[in-house]
Amino acid sequence: MRIGLVLLAIVLVLAGVWWGERHPKGGLELSQAPVWAALQTIEAQHRGDTALHVPVLLTNAVDGKDDVVGLRSDSARFPYVWIVLTENAGANGIYALPHDATFSLACSDVRSLQSRTKVDPVVVSALQAHCRGSR
Repeated sequence: MRIGLVLLAIVLVLAGVWWGERHPKGGLELSQAPVWAALQTIEAQHRGDTALHVPVLLTNAVDGKDDVVGLRSDSARFPYVWIVLTENAGANGIYALPHDATFSLACSDVRSLQSRTKVDPVVVSALQAHCRGSR
């Protein structure tokens, strides 16, 4: 009986370690919910748009203060990725929706966005990681 309990405890610990490795990012903070809700609204409003000139800069789009950029994605279902520029998501990195779609932009677009609005340093790094052309 004791050996069974010890083995069960070991299995549970190993399962917890496996889960932690597979899901390393922090969970959604309640304070982040309005930002994600605003991004969902923006994404839904523009999902059917096919002729947006990217990058699309939406000023004061989240709670009347945060700026959002729309970039072309590689997804047929979600043609644009929407990213909050003016703040990062803490342990979750950046606010981007859909979060799993890949995107790219010209490096000159990153500089242009920085000249037009305040862009959080974490967001700048994420955008630069996806930019093409000379930095």
